[in-house]
Amino acid sequence: MSQHQQPLDEAAQIDDTSTETTIDIGDTADQQDEYTYQCPICGVTYNNEITARVHITRVDDDDHLNHNGLMPEVEVEVLSSDDGVFDTVSRQPEEISLESLSIDQLPAGYPEHHKQIIKIATRNPYASYTELEDLVASESDQLGIEVPSYSSALHVEVGA
Repeated sequence: MSQHQQPLDEAAQIDDTSTETTIDIGDTADQQDEYTYQCPICGVTYNNEITARVHITRVDDDDHLNHNGLMPEVEVEVLSSDDGVFDTVSRQPEEISLESLSIDQLPAGYPEHHKQIIKIATRNPYASYTELEDLVASESDQLGIEVPSYSSALHVEVGA
């Protein structure tokens, strides 16, 4: 079963196919305001690199199958302000800190429980749907947030 995909931005046309990284984008979690990151497989864009990488890892459609965004062979595309690809970034797994993603880095318009689901799914990219449901229920209970239904927890887009 494929996860629901609802990109924040329209997919950009790929202008540059260069795979050489020429910029230093620093910490993957701190760059959400400065750059936009695009899945090289389907063109979905995100405000930070971590959520783009987790998207690649978690989506289970045929195109994304056997791609792991947390491995160095997957190069996430970095978009300029005019939505053109101006760079790609590859990282070693130890350079990606999934724990560094915070609720504050997610879009302000999202309900609090959706932000919690996205945070939990991002921090647990290999968890099954059942494991994610348990993690969401546990954290929601601890935070006093209404626990969303099973189907809501499963269909919130990671990093949307």
